[in-house]
Amino acid sequence: MRELDVQFSLRADLARQIERHISAMCSELPIRDRNAHKIASEHHALPLFRGRDGYIALALTGEILEFEWRRFDEPSPLFGRGRVYGALVIGATKYPELAQLLPVRQLDDEVCEHCNGSGRHPLAIEHDDERVICECGGLGFVPRRLPDGAEAPPRPRTNVFPDITPSTYKVSHFYVIDSENDIRDAAELDRLIHTIYADPDAEFLCYWPKDGGVNALIQNAIDRGMLADGEHEFFYYRREGAADRNFVRIERNACDDSNAEILFGYEKRDVLWSRAVSAGKMYVRTKLRLNERFERHLEVQSAVDLNPIEAKPGLFGFNIDLIKASQLFIRWLKRRRSK
Repeated sequence: MRELDVQFSLRADLARQIERHISAMCSELPIRDRNAHKIASEHHALPLFRGRDGYIALALTGEILEFEWRRFDEPSPLFGRGRVYGALVIGATKYPELAQLLPVRQLDDEVCEHCNGSGRHPLAIEHDDERVICECGGLGFVPRRLPDGAEAPPRPRTNVFPDITPSTYKVSHFYVIDSENDIRDAAELDRLIHTIYADPDAEFLCYWPKDGGVNALIQNAIDRGMLADGEHEFFYYRREGAADRNFVRIERNACDDSNAEILFGYEKRDVLWSRAVSAGKMYVRTKLRLNERFERHLEVQSAVDLNPIEAKPGLFGFNIDLIKASQLFIRWLKRRRSK
C-alpha cells in the first residue's frame, strides 16, 4: 500500500454513526454551508473542515478525501500520512467518535520534524494563530505503520514527481526580458529583434513595472511596427532577494487565508511568503513577437544575405555556397514548424 492510499477500516458501529452525521447534514434546513452540503449529499462523505485549498472529508470507504476549489467535483485521496492523521485529529474535535481511528504512539514512530514532538507548529505560536496545525495534526509524531498494520514506506525528504506516466509532455524554451535592466541601447534592441527572428520556436517574455511602463526602446519598437506584444498579465513580482530575471505570479487570493477554518503549517508558510513577495513592486508580463509586416521585411533581407547562389566562374557559370544553403534550409524549417 502506497502513501497515497492510506485508508481506515471503519467498524460497523462507527460507519453507522458517520452515516447518521451525513444524513443530518443532507437534511438540515436552512443549509448553513452549501459546499459541505454538496459533499455530504452528492459524494456521501462527512466534511471534517474547510481548509485554504478546499474541504477535507471522510468517506464511508475509510478514505480521507480532498475537495480542491479548482476541481471540487473530482475529489482525490489526501496526500501524506501526517496530513491524513492531522485531518482526523481536527475531525475528532467535531465528531469525538473519530478519535478511535487515531493511532497510539509506538516506540518506533517518528517524532514530527516540524513541531519536534510538541504538537504545536512554530508558526501558530509566532503568529498567534490557533487555526494553524502541524502537519502531524498535533499528534507530535508520524506513525510508522498504516491503519492496517503494514509498515509504511519511508517519507520522501525532497519533492518528487508522482509515480505515474503522463499521457503527454511538451518541451519548450523561452527568454526572459527584464525591461528595467535589459535593452539599454539600440544595439541591444537590434540583437533582441534578430534573436526573435532567428529563434521562432521560443517565447520571449517581457516584464516591466506596472506603474513605470515598458522600456522606452521596446515601446518605440512597438510603436514603429517592428515588435508586437500580446496579452498583458498582471500580478507578477520579483522573487524575494532575487536581483536577476526571476519572477513569480501571485494572485491576490494567495495572500488571503481568512476563509480557512484550519491551516496546515506549510499553508500558513505559503501565505506569509506570498504576502512578503507581493508587498514589492508589481510587474506586467507580455509575450513579444515580431510584427508580421516587419517580419516579412527581415525575411527579404535575410534571403539576400543568405543567397547561396553566387555568379562566379565555375563549371556551369555559378557556384553554390553550401554553408549558406544549409543555414537557409534550417531557418526555413524552423519557421515552417513554428507556423
